[in-house]
Amino acid sequence: MERETTIFWPFALLPGGRVYARGVLADGLREGRWVFWRRSGKVEMEGVYSGGVRQGVWRKWWENGNLASEGAFLNGKMHGEWKDDYPEGGLAQKSFWHHGRRSGAWETYDREGRLKGSQTFDSATEKDLGYSLLTDREARELVHREQRRLIRKRWTNLVGARAARYLEPWHIALWVLVFIPVLAFLKPQAGALAIPAGAVGATLLSAGIVLWLAWRDTYIRPGIGLPEDR
Repeated sequence: MERETTIFWPFALLPGGRVYARGVLADGLREGRWVFWRRSGKVEMEGVYSGGVRQGVWRKWWENGNLASEGAFLNGKMHGEWKDDYPEGGLAQKSFWHHGRRSGAWETYDREGRLKGSQTFDSATEKDLGYSLLTDREARELVHREQRRLIRKRWTNLVGARAARYLEPWHIALWVLVFIPVLAFLKPQAGALAIPAGAVGATLLSAGIVLWLAWRDTYIRPGIGLPEDR
């Protein structure tokens, strides 16, 4: 079953909100041509999916409309010649890929068009490092996810896997931020009972916020096109 899907920028579901991506989903997988826009409304990237993976030529543009990157995918892997340009125009790098592995001669150029460096790779000995063409939003989200993964790993080592399954560091920070104003509000009225009452109130409010955010992430938050969002 095919249906056209529109993904919005966060907090852009109100009238006049900006579209982030648009394309067709077939049985839950991206299919055919997809276009991605910047928050400014300018096209940032476009290309074709087949069965949820990238195929054929993909292009990305800078904010000023100049071409940023162009190359092809084969079964979701960068394959063949890729070119990356400077924002003001002019070739910055020419690279070659073989099923996601660096291959052949890579060349970099300065802004005057002079060859700055070159390096040769053998795809037979290179590893597939998972490189891909990302929108700026996807790149930021990948960094944030990696940061959260490292924080969660350290947190799990600190409190144990069972506690970390239900309690995250930001839950505690949220509770403290809620508790302080609740305590200030209750202290003139409740006196000595303000602390336990504030603790209960902060717990209830924090739990409500956590549950709302979980619901929002599941049903409202637009996916950004990373594998787990497809």
